[in-house]
Amino acid sequence: MASKIDGILGEADMSEEFGIDVKIKSLLYAFRGTELRADETAAFLDAPERVVIDAMERLCNDGVLKKDDYLECPECGMLNDVKQYRDAFVNGTTYECSDCAIDLSRFAPRIVSVYRRNLPM
Repeated sequence: MASKIDGILGEADMSEEFGIDVKIKSLLYAFRGTELRADETAAFLDAPERVVIDAMERLCNDGVLKKDDYLECPECGMLNDVKQYRDAFVNGTTYECSDCAIDLSRFAPRIVSVYRRNLPM
């Protein structure tokens, strides 16, 4: 019997040229509990980032992956809580990076989407 992931990836309109369906499925099994960033995953798979994002979004829509957004510190690259940053921005207070303590409220940090497994396989 095919798993839910097999069904979703089998229906996904992904490029055969890159074999994204098989590669993402392999990553899901290999990195259980690990977060996947679309930009890093695309680089690792040597595939266009847009193709990887589309595949990950379909997997989110079907409940296989869960997506969370974070701020990336421009100084050290640490991912920080986007909600706390927005609250600090609205309140006019500072928000420091959890790693290097730089005041993130002085910058417009990049928002990074992180994908995690949502269902047991």
